[in-house]
Amino acid sequence: NCGPKAVDIGDEGLALRPGNLAHVFGEGQAVMGVIVDGSGDVGQALSLAVDAVDDLHISYFDPHPPYFAPADVVKRYGAAEMKVPDYIPAKQLGARLDEHSRAMRFADMTPQTLKDTMRYYYAGIEWGVDQQVGLVLDALEETGQMANTIVVFTSDHGDFMGTHRMVRKGMFLYDSLLHVPMIWWAPGHIPKNQRATTLAQGIDFFPTLADMSGGDIPSDLPGRSLKPFIHGERDADDRAIYTSTGFDDLDDEQ
Repeated sequence: NCGPKAVDIGDEGLALRPGNLAHVFGEGQAVMGVIVDGSGDVGQALSLAVDAVDDLHISYFDPHPPYFAPADVVKRYGAAEMKVPDYIPAKQLGARLDEHSRAMRFADMTPQTLKDTMRYYYAGIEWGVDQQVGLVLDALEETGQMANTIVVFTSDHGDFMGTHRMVRKGMFLYDSLLHVPMIWWAPGHIPKNQRATTLAQGIDFFPTLADMSGGDIPSDLPGRSLKPFIHGERDADDRAIYTSTGFDDLDDEQ
């Protein structure tokens, strides 16, 4: 649901996951729902949230260092099945990347260690993201809220995960860190199995949600609505987007 009232359920609570807290703020009051290990009612907590606000942001911590998942999930992933990406040594790409690699001692990481790390990483995605998002989608369906809800799935950044023989993230502009998912789900409102090839950014979320929910898009927003492309329109072939990273904006005291 998209509207003027909003709430951010952030990393601290690992929201709507069994064993954690979901903090919901709306109508000037704080509502706290506790979901107990394995037996918590995600649907009830979700109902509390959407009844209080029109826009709900759920943030999951995983997959994130330290990479982990329950043993029954990890055992489904074998290190021997992991493929280490081809890479160019960091020192051939730039001094900053090489300095970061040496500082994190990635050169000491053997191919076997990297494969073991990748194993836990993918298990963490299944357990910490796929299963948890599934709980939310199931709850929306069970509580009759799916037909009036737009679900958007994305990430704030990627992970090297073997690229340039590194893991984790850094202040760099490589595809493995910048290329994140953007999945839109709204049965009856968004075509099934539609894949758009247009370039998109995080700043496009708000104007797109406003457009899809029938609202007015403020003219001073830096982003644009992706609704036409979600529905199959083709973007201009020469469209480009810009991104940057660095610490130049920090003063000496910061």
